[in-house]
Amino acid sequence: MQQYITREGTGQDLRFACELCEEQVQKQRYTEPHKHLRPKGERRAYRVAITGGYEEQDYICESCGAEFTYSNDKNDYGWNIHRKKE
Repeated sequence: MQQYITREGTGQDLRFACELCEEQVQKQRYTEPHKHLRPKGERRAYRVAITGGYEEQDYICESCGAEFTYSNDKNDYGWNIHRKKE
């Protein structure tokens, strides 16, 4: 039986992702994207009166097509992988 890489604690299936994307999804906030991740669309800023807010940016991997959302929200993982580009 083949074992697949998953985000620790979520069971998220990453078998479509390249090795760099598998490593990226384990990283926390304030880490740089790997060399094949390119920004996709505009950065989104969310302002919250109490905490000051946070920002999100979508990325796509030029190597395997995996799509990410990066968030610097303290309640988020940092790097969230969504799906492989169709």
